[in-house]
Amino acid sequence: MKKVFLYTSCFVLLAITIILSCRKADTPARIDNDLAAIQSWFITEIRNNHAGDEQVLAASGQSRKILWDKAIYFKDGEDEVFQIPYKTKSAKTFSFTDGSSQPRIPLSLKEENSVRYLIITKRENGLTDFALMTVLPTKQYNTSVKGDLAGNNYRNLKKEFAGHVLFHDWKGTFKNGWVYNNGSVVEEVRDARWDKYDQHARTTSTCTTTTIYEVCQTCTEWTFSNGEYSYSNCTEPFVCGSTSSTTCTVDETAPNGGGGSGTYTSWYGVTDYATLCGSNVFAFKYIAGPNGAYVGNLTGFNSRFAKWGQGTANPTVIYVPITTLCVTIVPGASQLTERGASEAFRKAFNHVYNETVDALNAGMPASVTGVRLFMIETVESYIQAAYPGSSVIGAACQGTAIPTTAAKYQTDCN
Repeated sequence: MKKVFLYTSCFVLLAITIILSCRKADTPARIDNDLAAIQSWFITEIRNNHAGDEQVLAASGQSRKILWDKAIYFKDGEDEVFQIPYKTKSAKTFSFTDGSSQPRIPLSLKEENSVRYLIITKRENGLTDFALMTVLPTKQYNTSVKGDLAGNNYRNLKKEFAGHVLFHDWKGTFKNGWVYNNGSVVEEVRDARWDKYDQHARTTSTCTTTTIYEVCQTCTEWTFSNGEYSYSNCTEPFVCGSTSSTTCTVDETAPNGGGGSGTYTSWYGVTDYATLCGSNVFAFKYIAGPNGAYVGNLTGFNSRFAKWGQGTANPTVIYVPITTLCVTIVPGASQLTERGASEAFRKAFNHVYNETVDALNAGMPASVTGVRLFMIETVESYIQAAYPGSSVIGAACQGTAIPTTAAKYQTDCN
């Protein structure tokens, strides 16, 4: 029998634009200054890097009111974590199906229960990042605690807790999630688009396809009393989005299993092995013909990515060596030169490096084989967009007198 699980998040906001309160947190005095600094960092982060997202959120009634006065603070190993509840104007619920069932849409979202938090983590290395967390209890757990979800915090849920914990970015795009039973992680949830880059997900029988439906309800009359918002004159709930996800039993032996359980993804680039500097000039040979092309063997790529998580004192670093690439660039009607072909590849590779960080933070498994495949395929797609018929292959070129050039990093760039 197919099962459908329904959870919700019903919060409201008086104003459409984001409101950032300046009141101090109701927490020990020693963190007041830290919270003020974190609040300042967050406001700057949204203003500088998410202004476009905020416009989209406002249009859909999903602008967020951050309740800074309800913030709590705790240590997670060497990391400092700030957990702040937030509310939105439009009510939203998440419905999980087996991938073929339709979601059950309730008559109203008012009676559903969940909690949503802004999680800001200040890492030991000085980096700061954030994600949105939604705690979604099972109906049985919610009934047993009479709807009281207090005390179920980031990476520290009550031992009886059962349900989902989902993480989204500021725009509302799903990052990753976890399924809990008796307070412990039993399954990992990620966007199904990353399955092709994870051998484990393709071969194991412990993974299933799930669809995460978003169900929204828009209301127009808002009141505020005794610290709580209430609303009326609501539309009927409607499906407002969906994500195909893969849910896998947590496996300590899997490439991405075990470590980081319960956390949101937080990867960044390792500066010394991030982008290819401008002094990289890759040699290409022009091969004439009906589809004349510049061809070159490019070697020595050693991209590195790191993440902090689970309160560890040192980051997890993955090394993604790409020994050789056969790059073929078809200039077509353009006046592309050999130097232009080199620069086209360099810019594409640098763009893809940053896109790989974004993909890891969006839930792509941190498998060396999978990340390498993603980078090669994405570099190829970017070059093909400008020069149709081009290709990037993770092997040496066939043919004679094809030049070979090694990539330059760090001091080699000088």
